[in-house]
Amino acid sequence: MEHLSRAEIKQDTNAAIIVIKNVADWLNETGLETGVWWDPANMNLDFLGQYAKPDEFFVAIVEGRPAAAAIIQQEQTAQDWSSVDKGSPPKAMYVHWIAVEREFAGKGLPTILINHAEKLALENDISVVRLDTNADEPKLCNLYESLGFNRVSTEQEGDHKTALYEKPVNGSTSIV
Repeated sequence: MEHLSRAEIKQDTNAAIIVIKNVADWLNETGLETGVWWDPANMNLDFLGQYAKPDEFFVAIVEGRPAAAAIIQQEQTAQDWSSVDKGSPPKAMYVHWIAVEREFAGKGLPTILINHAEKLALENDISVVRLDTNADEPKLCNLYESLGFNRVSTEQEGDHKTALYEKPVNGSTSIV
């Protein structure tokens, strides 16, 4: 499938939530156990707004349509990194709820969203980007590792494991 080299990235809370909800619906239809974090009933501003401010929702626009979305933020609100940080959290850019509409899958949109997070990190004098994912989803783990992220911890959280990843920005060294 053809990879995209560019997409317009813009802040758009409503469009981002629609993309995230569509992906949650698809995950649910495939029978994947999504838990609270990707439960389609939770993919709305009431739930997501507990973890992100409206200006932290971004969409990738392709062919004039929202094709992918993510929450990108400077304050960690959805995941506990204390085992990695040892009481001293760094200045970091956090990426959550990366979602790609099915018709745009396989075209490199997660890369474009991560590149945008790195750009925002550099603009804010931040040297690391962090994200987390289900540690038992090898496809996602492989994707993030192929984008230059290093797994810094695997946390047991209830009935699942969460992989914590970070990536130095623009050649800076890892803080862990």
